[in-house]
Order: sequence, then structure tokens, then C-alpha cells
Amino acid sequence: MGKQTEGGYVPRERRRNPARSAKWWWRKLHGHYTSLVALAVRGVLAIHSIIALWVVVSLRGNPTYWALLACNLPLVIESLYSIFWRSGRESKWFCPCFVAFLVAELPSIWLMELNRLHSFADAYESGNVTGLWTFLG
Repeated sequence: MGKQTEGGYVPRERRRNPARSAKWWWRKLHGHYTSLVALAVRGVLAIHSIIALWVVVSLRGNPTYWALLACNLPLVIESLYSIFWRSGRESKWFCPCFVAFLVAELPSIWLMELNRLHSFADAYESGNVTGLWTFLG
């Protein structure tokens, strides 16, 4: 029949199943929540850096720029440190993952701006006024 407890009989439909309880799942996942969020943030930053580098390679037409992927190494090291040793907890006043992201991202942004500068100079020297407005606007 039903389960007998100290307080008396508890009908089957009123018994709690810990495997289906929302609180049980929340307690189980809560310990890993900060690690999952930290991993997601660092994943988005790494993907952004890789996309920016892909744009540089396509603009410049030189596949040797893929070597700049090595600039993502500080981001990977910081990710491993933050997720495994600090359990996903961030520092209060300083966020080293964004410093590592800037180290990985700034060379790509710099190369894209240099490409834009060279295109602007070419348009200026050729006297193409409409080409200049596309860079200024």
C-alpha cells in the first residue's frame, strides 16, 4: 500500500521523490553553477578572439597570422586556474580573464585598423572621393 511514517500514512502522490524535486537539482547544480558560468564567459571571449583573428587572416590574405592564436594561451591558463583551483569564483576588484582577453584581442584589432588605414590612404591617393566617404561615415 502506502508508506508508513511516524506521523501516519502518507499517500503515494504526496511523497517527495528527491530525483524529481527542483530543490534537489538546484542543490546538486549550485556547486557547479559558478564554474559553468566562468567557463561560458571564457568560451565567449575565446570565440570572439578567434573570429577577430579570422577576419584579419581574410583581410590580409596571409595564413601566417594564425600564429597569433598563441596570444590566447594566457586566456586558457587563466581559465584553467579560475575553474579548477578557484572553483569558478572571480576576484572581487580585478578580473584577469579580461586582461588575458585584451592580450589576445588587441593585436587583431590593431591589424584590422592598419588595414583600414592603408585602404583609406589608397583611396585618398587615387582621388576617389566616394571611397573616402565610406571610411569617414
